[in-house]
Amino acid sequence: MSIELAIEKQKKEIKILEENISVFVDQIRYKKDVEYLMDKYGFTLNAMSKMMDIPESTFRNWFKTNPVLSKKIASRIKNRLILIKEKIKENEEYKPDF
Repeated sequence: MSIELAIEKQKKEIKILEENISVFVDQIRYKKDVEYLMDKYGFTLNAMSKMMDIPESTFRNWFKTNPVLSKKIASRIKNRLILIKEKIKENEEYKPDF
């Protein structure tokens, strides 16, 4: 194998590794967001799983034991967390006009 091919192969492996690390880090961030929502607003794991539209057992397993989620479920959690954050921000900025 030529040096150029070996370097190219190593670059591809590094890219895959970086993507995998990014997936783990993102899921740590999602878990922190969920913990914050539960602590600050009193949501239960069951309520959070319903908001995320994920079966409670899957959500609880991920939250308690830290397995890596499928891309589909991770994407759903990410999108729902973005929506929840936007709604909370709107709510915090709301001023009743009595």
